[in-house]
Amino acid sequence: MKSLQDLKKETTFNNEMHDLIDILRKTAVAQFQVLFSKQKALSIENRFTKYLNKMFNLITYEKVRHPIFTNPKNRVLLIMMTTDMGFLGGVNTKVIESGLNLVGPRDVFEVVVVGEKGRDHFVGASHNCVFLPGVTDGVKFDEVTTLRDYIFATSIREKFGRVLITYPKFFSFAHQKIETLQLIPCDYLFKGGSKKPPSIKIKSKTEGNQEPEKEIEPPPVKAGPVLPEKIIYEPFLDKVVDYLIRAWLAHHLYHIYWHSKLSELASRSMHLDESLSELSEMKTTTRMQYLKVKHELTDRNTRDIFGGRIVTLRKKQNASS
Repeated sequence: MKSLQDLKKETTFNNEMHDLIDILRKTAVAQFQVLFSKQKALSIENRFTKYLNKMFNLITYEKVRHPIFTNPKNRVLLIMMTTDMGFLGGVNTKVIESGLNLVGPRDVFEVVVVGEKGRDHFVGASHNCVFLPGVTDGVKFDEVTTLRDYIFATSIREKFGRVLITYPKFFSFAHQKIETLQLIPCDYLFKGGSKKPPSIKIKSKTEGNQEPEKEIEPPPVKAGPVLPEKIIYEPFLDKVVDYLIRAWLAHHLYHIYWHSKLSELASRSMHLDESLSELSEMKTTTRMQYLKVKHELTDRNTRDIFGGRIVTLRKKQNASS
C-alpha cells in the first residue's frame, strides 16, 4: 500500500497532467477548425486540377518522350509524410511501416522523410535518407514546390523509375487512413496510358454538431469548345509535357499536404481525448486510494487517542481506590 504522502503527490501530478493535456487537446481542435475552414478555398484548386487533367487527355502517350517514363522501375524514390509533433497514437509509425512495405528486396531505393518524427526514426539508417521540414500550419504552396523540384531533379539525376508516397489520408475528424500512391510514372494521365488510380477526395464531419459526412467536391466544370484535331505545341511537345507533369505533380502534392495536416490535427485531438479519459480514471482511482488510506490513518489515530485516554483514566481510578 502506498503512503499517504506518495498518493498526494500522485494526485497532484495527475491533476496537473490532466490540465496540460486538456489544453493541448483544445489547441489541436482549434487549429483543426481554422485549417478546415481554410480548406474550403480548395474548390478553385480542384477546378484547376480538372482542367489540367483535360489537357493531358489531348496528348497521346505514345508520343511522349520523357526520362521519368524510361528510367528502370527497380529504382524507387520513397516519400513518407510524417509530422513535427507527437501525440498521434502511432500514425507516424504506421506511415513508415506502410512505406517500407512498398519496397521489394531487389529494389534500389532512397527515402525522403517529411517531418521531424520520421527523421528521428531514420537517424543512423543504413540506406540513403533525405529529410525535409514538416507541413506547416498554413500548408503553404512553396513547401510543395520544394518537394516537387527535389522529386524531379533526383528522378532525372539518379534515374528513379518509380516515385511512391505514403501519407495519412483525411476522411473525417474521427477517420483517417494510411494511403499509398504512385506519383511517377504517371502515364495514366495521358490518352492511351494505363488505368487511372482513384483521385483524392476529402470528406468532412464537424465536431459536436453530429452532421452527416459530406464530400467536398469542386463545382462541375462546363464543357469547353470543341478543339481542332490538329494541335500546335509551343515551343515543342516534350517541353509542354514536362511543364504539365511538373504542374500536375505540384498540385497533386498540395492535396496530399492538406490531407496530412488535417489528419495530423484530427489524430492528435482524438488521441489526446483518449489520454484525458485514461487520466480521469487514474485520478478517480488515486483519489479513492488516497481517501481510503487517509480514512484508515485517521481511524487508527482516533482509536489510539481514545485507547490511551481510557488507559489513563483507568490508572487514575485504580490509584484513587
